[in-house]
Amino acid sequence: LSSLCKFQGQCYHKLKRSCLRRGALFQDPFFPPSAESLSYKRAPPPGLTWKRPRVRETDSGLFPF
Repeated sequence: LSSLCKFQGQCYHKLKRSCLRRGALFQDPFFPPSAESLSYKRAPPPGLTWKRPRVRETDSGLFPF
């Protein structure tokens, strides 16, 4: 995990620690969960709803920490 690159000064480990401490889910300020984030030149589809995936870390194998 030490080879993760930073984007816009964001540090994964600091973000994770902060979210865990606050008991909050991460929301990326550079890619907010809004309809505008999904469309470039066109209007987003009507009725669009952002949802978080329902994956448990221990079962997924994606997050080995």
